[in-house]
Amino acid sequence: MRKLFTEYSNYIYAMLVYDNVIKIFNDMASLRTVFYHENYMIIGSHDSLINEALNNKLKQVYTHPNEISFSNLTRYESVRKLIPNMSLEINSGKLERYYPLSAFESKPKAEIKEEIISYLNETVKWIESSTYKPLLSLTGGGDSRMSLAALKPIIDKIETFTYLKNTSNENDFVKRTFENDEKIVTDIVHNLNLNHKFFSISTKTNTKLKNVIKQNVFSNHNLNLAIDYLNRYGGQGFLHIRSTALFNVGKYIFPKETLKVQKWDIKNIAYYLKKWTNIKDDQENEQCLSNLIKYAQLDNFYNHNPLELLFLSYRLIQWHSGVVGESDIAFNTMLLLNSRKVVDLMLSYPAEDRYNNELFYELIQELWPILNYWDVNNPTNLAQKYKTLDKQLKQLIKTNNKILLSLINSSTSQIEPIQSLYKDNGFLFKVSNQNITSNDFYRININLSNLDLKGKIRLKIRFFYRNPKGKGSIFVKSPFLKETRDILQLYGTHEIQIDNTLENNDFFIEIQHKKSTNSQSWVEASSIWIGDFSIT
Repeated sequence: MRKLFTEYSNYIYAMLVYDNVIKIFNDMASLRTVFYHENYMIIGSHDSLINEALNNKLKQVYTHPNEISFSNLTRYESVRKLIPNMSLEINSGKLERYYPLSAFESKPKAEIKEEIISYLNETVKWIESSTYKPLLSLTGGGDSRMSLAALKPIIDKIETFTYLKNTSNENDFVKRTFENDEKIVTDIVHNLNLNHKFFSISTKTNTKLKNVIKQNVFSNHNLNLAIDYLNRYGGQGFLHIRSTALFNVGKYIFPKETLKVQKWDIKNIAYYLKKWTNIKDDQENEQCLSNLIKYAQLDNFYNHNPLELLFLSYRLIQWHSGVVGESDIAFNTMLLLNSRKVVDLMLSYPAEDRYNNELFYELIQELWPILNYWDVNNPTNLAQKYKTLDKQLKQLIKTNNKILLSLINSSTSQIEPIQSLYKDNGFLFKVSNQNITSNDFYRININLSNLDLKGKIRLKIRFFYRNPKGKGSIFVKSPFLKETRDILQLYGTHEIQIDNTLENNDFFIEIQHKKSTNSQSWVEASSIWIGDFSIT
């Protein structure tokens, strides 16, 4: 029962009593952190409450959240945060890891998606049956798009919002991010008719309220935003559905080269987590990570990526719990993916595919496909991409055809030169004189000797004649054929690949007439088309 509860429940924190033992559990995303004193076994929802319980006698060790951004420390000495995936036994103060305790199970991707969608559907049913008013924060990114897709069955009950800010003093990246958010969300809202509001973060400071938040939450995300949340949504029964924290597991947020690491040791673990520990000295950083791994009882990573397990253990209880804690004055918060079962499923999805955003794309494709019409964090949509690619493709075809034409020369037994006509991204060739005699021929040569061919040439050849009455009248000779063939046998389109092993760097097609005629139909019968030329 405990395993079922801790795997599937989307709770904030919970206390279980069994066999005269009392254990407290944190949620996967650390939406509401459990604080405890290491020596006195005092437990609270805020570190400041534990300090009050001890008559405000605790020493404040840290003054800025960045000093402890990757740890389970608090600003007060001996007060810690309960690491997600660990339980705290209140009777004895014993910490025990309960996830993961084994390797994740490899499953087909289709099965993983099916199980995640099944879980999301049940979560959405719970939201619909609750007394909360669901409120979804929507951005131009893929995470909130994932949440929006899952909420489609009850979209008429969902209020969405996007916060904006004055970016005049921000760097280009921040400016571009907020500009893109507004453009993308505006387009989504317009096309899907969402119940949506934009609002700008207030620049006015409510010093009194800010101090109250600072007293309770050791975080520096955006206190003005928290106050705006309170003024807009406070006391009205809203449930804020966020798309942060665990959504990073669905994307694999670490550098691509980490996907190729076969054996993890403390050096490379410390190297890739240095941006969060903020420890410049390598030896100190490695020692810090060793201590964190030991404290979190991660002596065995099984087949998990250690960066992801440490992210789940230490990053969320600082950064994410701080962000959520600031807005706690306005509403309760939930994440649709906040269960260990779902995280386990996401972790079992190939990391390289997650890195390429395949998992969320595929889930959205199942839940609400139209949302994939808009690009992630980019105001360009699929229609605009299509127009751009179509224009580029046409230009490429034009360029390739110029190259093809420069390589082609023709010869014929007739006095008149061969006709060539541009058609369907290629060239149509045929004789000019319909007075054809037996043994007349024409030959199309593609001379590669002047082309520095390091790769391969690909092209298509199309033959048009298929009247069985003309059998034995026209034959074709070419290096792509093992022997001279009747043109009837070649009706249709053939894809040809040429590389630098071709003898004499000369590719040709020779059309041979075996019967005399003065009919225009035989001119058409012996015509060929060469096109869709490319070099790879």
